[in-house]
Amino acid sequence: YLMGHYTDELTLYSNVLPEVQEFANGRLTSSNGSVERLWDGAYELIYATNSILEGVQNSTELGQEDVHRFLGEAYFLRAFLHFHLMELFGPVPFIDSTNFDINSKVGRMDLEPLSILILEDLMLAKELLAQVESVDNYRPNYWTVTAFLARFYLYREEWSNALTEVLEVENDGPFGLEEDLLLVFKKDSPET
Repeated sequence: YLMGHYTDELTLYSNVLPEVQEFANGRLTSSNGSVERLWDGAYELIYATNSILEGVQNSTELGQEDVHRFLGEAYFLRAFLHFHLMELFGPVPFIDSTNFDINSKVGRMDLEPLSILILEDLMLAKELLAQVESVDNYRPNYWTVTAFLARFYLYREEWSNALTEVLEVENDGPFGLEEDLLLVFKKDSPET
């Protein structure tokens, strides 16, 4: 919603939303609470993904498929969140631990090393989720990571890598256009 106003995809008709008005005008101030919530919310989720990664890696109770699924999903989410933070704020800290002492000393990273860490998480996620059967369309899976890798490569202007990922989704994925328009938005539609 906020990015829709920031990029002029949406029009704000209200005069009683000053924080949103800053996004709509393209003039954000450091006191804008929405910016702080975007930053804090993303890093809270990154902390949660790191907690999952640490917990699953130390688990002795989980089966191998669950380990692959949980680790793959967490690596994907950590990469996804860092990617969007990087797109919004430029250089940002890459947090890969739940250790407060370590995290409190991490500074903003230059974009290239940050991108490499994001790519490493995406490649780990893809490798792990390739070993897991997709159970539904509600959780990140192999195809989610593959499609997002295509987007990642597009942002980096790595056209051949982006094309490779897109073609994998298009040629090998369980997706397709639904002929019957009444079925397009159904849960089991190949378009969903």
